Amino acid sequence: MSAETKTFTSYLRGHIEPYKTTTLGFLAGILGVATNLREAVSDATVVLALGAGVVAVGAGVFVAWALRRGRNPKWTCDLFMASALTVVIAGVLTLGQALTDKASGGNEPLMAILIPQLQSIDEGVSEIADNTAQIVDNTAEIAVSTAASKREVSENPRKELANLGIAWTSDNFMQAIEARDFQTMRLFLEGGMNIETASWQGMMLPVILGRTKDDIPEILSLLSEYDLDPNYAFGHGSNRSNDKTIIGWAAQIDRADIIKAAAKIGGDPDQIMNSLGAFGMTSEQTPLVAAADHGKFAAGLALLEAGADPSAEEWLVYARLQNRLYRYELEREDKNAQRFLKALKPPKKLKRAMDLVTELSQVEGRISKMATDNLTNSIMGTWNEKTDPEFQALESRRKVIQAELTKLGY
Repeated sequence: MSAETKTFTSYLRGHIEPYKTTTLGFLAGILGVATNLREAVSDATVVLALGAGVVAVGAGVFVAWALRRGRNPKWTCDLFMASALTVVIAGVLTLGQALTDKASGGNEPLMAILIPQLQSIDEGVSEIADNTAQIVDNTAEIAVSTAASKREVSENPRKELANLGIAWTSDNFMQAIEARDFQTMRLFLEGGMNIETASWQGMMLPVILGRTKDDIPEILSLLSEYDLDPNYAFGHGSNRSNDKTIIGWAAQIDRADIIKAAAKIGGDPDQIMNSLGAFGMTSEQTPLVAAADHGKFAAGLALLEAGADPSAEEWLVYARLQNRLYRYELEREDKNAQRFLKALKPPKKLKRAMDLVTELSQVEGRISKMATDNLTNSIMGTWNEKTDPEFQALESRRKVIQAELTKLGY
């Protein structure tokens, strides 16, 4: 029996392809008839199902018998497939009608039941659409509320710095200045960062500016918006022994650009500063004197351009610069050094006196050196200062200088 069944089913699988299209068309036709017959569909489908069932059973038996005898029951197989499909479709329609009758309490056709349900579904879809539109409106309101909340957070600079992952420390503030990060700088300033006391690893604002090569005018302009005192003396040593203003520090590191930018926001080029000298000693000087003393010629010119007084401390700056150029021969040909010396412009009489004092110092130094170098020869009698023409020329020049200084009143 199992072998017959297998042969029967195998035969059907091999011939089922032609029935696929037929099945779809047949199903569409039956559904069309069912929707139009309305009340008659119930009885018709029952009769159709029973009749098709009898035909299908008979055709199936004949197909199985023919296959056992080695025949090809093609037309009987076609009849079996058609009648079997008819049974299935008619049975589905009969079952559907029975369910609708039960739901409606009478013999109401299937489509008559489905149409009101479809209308209800349509109304539900419309309601869902209305709800969706309301959700969109609510979402827009939430977005506006979120934006307002974000603005509120942005109005608190310290919170916004925290949101950016930047801690509220003076180190980070100074690093922002050196990196020329204006957005971060402004947030720190709006949050109340103290410019005068802020430092990074002990380096205060003037030092940080000295480490920064670009955008100095923009940085100082921004800081001045938040009440930076351009003449504040920043402490750079123990007990504030090396305090300097921004201009004072720039004068010692030869940063003309910082001097010019600081002067534009009100920096005083003549404010006394503590200048670091030899052996770590400090002395009070004007930035102009410090520039001359340390050979910072570009800074000296910038200070004069910013309005520094060249006659401060009785023209000490001129004397300091002359002395430096005498000691450092390589600097004498420096164009900025020559321009700086010329720009100081002391009064003619004073300039002559100062030049004579400088020359006198140089002559006396050479006389002293010659006497020291020839001390042994002098003791042995092989050298005599009165017979040395160079020594006598220096002595003669010293007397002339001293006489002229006396005449000038110095």
